[in-house]
Amino acid sequence: MNEQEISEVGYTTVTITSFIYRGDYVWQQGRLDSKVDIPSAQVPDEYDIVIEPVGSDFFTEVKDGDLLFIKYDHKVDPNEVGGFIFNHEKFVRIVTSGGRLLYVHQDNPDFKHYVEENHADEKEFPESVIVNIFHTRTRSWEKVEH
Repeated sequence: MNEQEISEVGYTTVTITSFIYRGDYVWQQGRLDSKVDIPSAQVPDEYDIVIEPVGSDFFTEVKDGDLLFIKYDHKVDPNEVGGFIFNHEKFVRIVTSGGRLLYVHQDNPDFKHYVEENHADEKEFPESVIVNIFHTRTRSWEKVEH
């Protein structure tokens, strides 16, 4: 693009939350509220959150640094939700004694313990789906069909 074309493109700033894989089916919420500018015409019409998975092959269709635009199946308060379903897999949210937010996958041996400890109701977990993926390495978009 030349400078004229670049100046005519509108940009939207989106907020990103990173999820860093810690091993043993546990993710830690990290790098809260970092921001990136994306051409407005490419931002999905509807999404609830943008996440960046770091260091995990659980998300098979994405690589480190890719941005996942996520939509929940119903309105949720991220501060109140005890867990969520992502790609048909369950996660429970826990807060460590140091105040860190962790997300424990259903294949973790302590998953049921954390569900009970947090009085989380798995039936109330919102279902979340990937709406679009922005591949940062290739600067390309992938629309996810459901």
